[in-house]
Amino acid sequence: MPDGIWVAHCVDLSLAAQGDSYGEVRRKLHDQVVDYCKYVNSIDDAEFRRQLMRRPAPLGTRAFYWVALLGHHLGMRVKPSAPVPPKSWIEKSLPQSC
Repeated sequence: MPDGIWVAHCVDLSLAAQGDSYGEVRRKLHDQVVDYCKYVNSIDDAEFRRQLMRRPAPLGTRAFYWVALLGHHLGMRVKPSAPVPPKSWIEKSLPQSC
């Protein structure tokens, strides 16, 4: 897979990671999900834990995911609708960890 700016989303927990390769964003997102689940598991309040585990990404992000998944199964490639912003902008905009 080509290198460049990669962004990965966990649409079920509204987490995101950014990196220079597919492998990097996959590792970063995996680490975020693991850390987030450990944090949620450490909370004593069961109702609050349930709330934290039910926080999907915004509708637009989820819709893009489902369109991309459908396009993939149909053999199509989904491209971003806007130009990719400079890497420095992305690094400042996305959280690095939970």
